[in-house]
Amino acid sequence: MLLSHPSGEHTPLPNNAHTTCITVLEWSSNGGRLVTGDQAGVMVVWRVDARGKLQGSPLIKHDYSKPLTCCIFRPPPPAEDVAMLARAAVSGDETALDMFNWKKSNKGAAFALGSQEGLAFFISTADGSVFSVDEQARSVPLLSVESAVQKMWYSKRRAVLAVVTDSLLLSQFSLGPEGIAHEIKVLAAGTSRGRVALWHMVTVSDQKGDMKIHWKLQTPAEVEGNISQLQWGSSSHLLAVCSSSCVVILSEHVMCSHYSQQMAAVQLTPAQLSLANFNTNTHITFHTDTHIRAVQVTKISITVHNIIWIWSLCGMGNISLCTSHQDKHYIAQVNGRPDNKVYFYDIELDTLLYFDFFTGRPESSLDQSEDGQRSRCEGELAARCPVSQFWDENEPRLFVCETVPANSDLHSSSQSQIEKDDVLVVTFFVTQEHGLLLQDSQPKPATLLSLLALDTPYYYYICKLGEDGDRLVSTPAATAQVPSSPQMVVRRALRDFVGLESCEKQTRDAMLNFSFYLTIGDMDEAFKAIKLIKSHMIHKHEVQEISLT
Repeated sequence: MLLSHPSGEHTPLPNNAHTTCITVLEWSSNGGRLVTGDQAGVMVVWRVDARGKLQGSPLIKHDYSKPLTCCIFRPPPPAEDVAMLARAAVSGDETALDMFNWKKSNKGAAFALGSQEGLAFFISTADGSVFSVDEQARSVPLLSVESAVQKMWYSKRRAVLAVVTDSLLLSQFSLGPEGIAHEIKVLAAGTSRGRVALWHMVTVSDQKGDMKIHWKLQTPAEVEGNISQLQWGSSSHLLAVCSSSCVVILSEHVMCSHYSQQMAAVQLTPAQLSLANFNTNTHITFHTDTHIRAVQVTKISITVHNIIWIWSLCGMGNISLCTSHQDKHYIAQVNGRPDNKVYFYDIELDTLLYFDFFTGRPESSLDQSEDGQRSRCEGELAARCPVSQFWDENEPRLFVCETVPANSDLHSSSQSQIEKDDVLVVTFFVTQEHGLLLQDSQPKPATLLSLLALDTPYYYYICKLGEDGDRLVSTPAATAQVPSSPQMVVRRALRDFVGLESCEKQTRDAMLNFSFYLTIGDMDEAFKAIKLIKSHMIHKHEVQEISLT
């Protein structure tokens, strides 16, 4: 029965709706629909008004002939952006104007002024089958697992359905627009020469927009002897390998990387690095005798080690900063939970500042004064989490942070999740006088894996293994040593430096000053910086002409 609050009125379901024990009871997002299911496999969908009254006969009644175990509604599609439509209508967009006048339109093209009602849902049976029911009451088989489904979750952003069975087996399925579910897993195989090959299943769209499944080969792991048996552990990040000479357990590890002084290092295998020298435009593959857990490079040295360091900031409340000591995946934590803030500690002033990526704003006392800048922060950066952060190699005011949506799996040790997510690269000016100022934000290039460093005028990114990009040309000596050495690092110019990548330090500094003054709204100083850039370039051109003469 339905109990209405605060009236306390009771409304029983019709007697003929269910004849066995009810096992499923689920509301839609706005409470306008109710799904009931029983042990005989009968599923009924009811329409309920705002007072808790059943509206007429059932919308849907279907017999699955198996006990029903679980039901979840699929989240509704996002509502139309009313503000965007208003701006478009005012600027003369007739389509947007028609949407506002939909009541007078014969087409009735309505848009939602609030959150919409999600009417599609998933329902499971005791034999492990999961069905998808759409808004038109059509029920179609979606997927099947080995035993009864006990729990389901749905990720709207990733379009992924997670299923847990009564045998405690968890499976993830990617749901395509055509209504087909593809299981997300990793495939492993062993070779007679001691290599463990790994494939990740990815779904990509072709030129026609059709979704295709591809198995993407990952960097192999190596053990001694002829591999005879593989077995996944209770965690998908553990793999037991039995060979003719040993038994080992492989643990998935985030490939480490580091950039400094125009040198970049990216891990390829447990004991192998790809090294790139951007001063000489060369790259080589470097082998070590130990499993690499962290790496540090300079222009004259390479340091590798296998320890993890953790620092705790005492005397600053219940805050700790955790890092793997490889300039990757910094996660601030509060009470053991991932935090959405990036913290800045000023040693001279003994103050702790922060930028909150959940709200898209810095600490209130440091908020930028202009409404346009503030709304830009809130609109672009809200509901996000930082996953890596870097200071500019030479400019002490400049700071960059790589961010993903707040509901991403930050604890995953795989780069595949970060690769799929909507990654935004955010750059700040950080000063004592002005606090935190948003300088720029732009999406990470889709063909690249992750941010490695900021060294103005370039961002440095790690490539996806096997992807084409702006590769460095190896010298004959480097090519002779390692003919197939992959180049794992590429660089992309900052937005303000596109076309000025090869400028001299004086021009680069003047351009940074222009960007800084423009950010704080000091147009006089920004104009002076532009004049300095122009005069320097004119002077350089005159010197070149004199030299040619």
